[in-house]
Amino acid sequence: AKYDESGDGYIGQEEFDRLLEDLGIILRRADRVELFEAINVSKNEEGVDYQTFEDWWFSFPGRQSAQAPSDGQDAPKWSDELDAALKRSFDKYDESGDGKISFLEFGLLLEDVGCKGYSTSKILGLYEKIDEDESGEICFDEFKQWWVLFSATHKVR
Repeated sequence: AKYDESGDGYIGQEEFDRLLEDLGIILRRADRVELFEAINVSKNEEGVDYQTFEDWWFSFPGRQSAQAPSDGQDAPKWSDELDAALKRSFDKYDESGDGKISFLEFGLLLEDVGCKGYSTSKILGLYEKIDEDESGEICFDEFKQWWVLFSATHKVR
């Protein structure tokens, strides 16, 4: 198999990283590790088996706009359609229309996707983690990186 280089039926972190890149899903290293650990629910030292990966992939919101890469074909990239859908979601919470999500707007987003009961300190911690450039607001690129990971690891309504 293209990503299971050892042929043992599992993909490890490095193989998973290449697979995400080929699918056009670009995440920071720390986020790729967090996502891999979240998918590897059995904490198998060999990595993630095919069935576990498939279960995650079919629950992943971005899969409709990407297809698994195959040998001899160009890898699909993050589609304009998915990007536009995420931008519409972002804009829904950007109530001020300034192209950024404030802390209060982020709190509304979390509540709407089913994260009720989060403490203010938990929301603030998450907000600060997403705000990679430390501007005090979340821009669309920061939102997109977070959403890919969040929607893949949480049940979103």
